[in-house]
Amino acid sequence: MHHPDTSFVVLLFAAATIAATAAFAAAGTQGEPQATPTPSGTLVIPDAEKNRKNPVPDVPEAMESGRVLFASQCAMCHGAKGDGRGDVARDLKLSVPNLADPQQQKKRTDGEWFYILGHGHHNMPAEKRLVDQQKWEIVLYMRSLVKSAPVK
Repeated sequence: MHHPDTSFVVLLFAAATIAATAAFAAAGTQGEPQATPTPSGTLVIPDAEKNRKNPVPDVPEAMESGRVLFASQCAMCHGAKGDGRGDVARDLKLSVPNLADPQQQKKRTDGEWFYILGHGHHNMPAEKRLVDQQKWEIVLYMRSLVKSAPVK
């Protein structure tokens, strides 16, 4: 039986959820150095962020956590092997970096990869759902993709 107040409660809940999400997103970016895209689309990352070191030790548990997170959060675009051939990237015809390419990896410091995860870049949205530890674990795992990439 449909109660007349049910629609109102659902609407109220939806409005509260949207407001809380917007407030959380706004609060999460206050005081953080922001990425500055140049007219050419090149991302300018603050020096302090570039120089950040990954605090997560390269241990099997962190690597496994990074692998699982990469599979659920990144592989859809970057591909399971990090080769830039994920289903979403292919379907939307997006140009996605090959993270298994040593030259691509050499272009960025761990701090830069961490910053890009948190702030986004080009078509990649900012990852606001993960805590810093998880983002660093993804960076750790991303670095291992080069080691496991087949030699051409």
